Amino acid sequence: MKYYLLYLLIVPAIFLACGGDGHTNNGQTEVTTDPAVALIDEAIEAMGGMDAYRQLENVSYKYMRMGVEGPRLVSEEIYLYPSEDAYGRYPEARNPNTDTEERGELEQFYVDDAVRVLFNGEPVDNPQALESARFSRKTNFYWLNMFFKLRDPGLTYKLLEDRQLYGQNYQAVEVSFEDGIGDVKDIYLVYINPDTKLVDYFLFTVMAADRSDPIMMQVEYEEVGGIKWPVGRSSLASNWAGELPEDATWPASVMIDDLQINSEIDLSLFE
Repeated sequence: MKYYLLYLLIVPAIFLACGGDGHTNNGQTEVTTDPAVALIDEAIEAMGGMDAYRQLENVSYKYMRMGVEGPRLVSEEIYLYPSEDAYGRYPEARNPNTDTEERGELEQFYVDDAVRVLFNGEPVDNPQALESARFSRKTNFYWLNMFFKLRDPGLTYKLLEDRQLYGQNYQAVEVSFEDGIGDVKDIYLVYINPDTKLVDYFLFTVMAADRSDPIMMQVEYEEVGGIKWPVGRSSLASNWAGELPEDATWPASVMIDDLQINSEIDLSLFE
């Protein structure tokens, strides 16, 4: 389990390296006749639409992981839009300045591509802690916003034959990168439910870790503020046919709780 969670943290940072916001110069998503792109656009519309997404000012939520004793709070997250500035507070984190088991409050600030870290209110200048903060801020933002970012510039799309999973027919679209975009070429293969138009599952690679065998991610949604957010994620090893072990059970690895949009937040965190 820990093995796969490591990969789940790697991919978004690679994807974000592509940059861009998926908008044209006039603020509208590019209209396309490509059937693969049209399916991605339908999925975005089913989630609430790009117009609703562009109206976001901030999002806050509690990042939870399922443990042996039930859901456990990992961090409290706040993101600003459209800047993608991010703040994370970890109430029970290890002291990044020592090798001891000392724990306390860790705060990560990501503003204008600059990173700042505090532990129990004191600045942290440990290079590894700063790089970890940059990674976590981008990664957590990406997973929450992933499906809207599937229309970022520099992506390629390929319509595949329909697929079956758990007795449900899915429309399949492969998403990757144009040449020269990002450091590696990962592949995403999204399973779009033709009834709901939502992405229920997707396969992905982690080429930064030399992993070309795909991982399957299952997604659960909750609607907040007119947008369907991917608030539940779990993953299993798979193959490009999307085949899973017969006895496979989906671990509830990540959950998002108490998600709020455009609420009153302390903007001084981003100064």
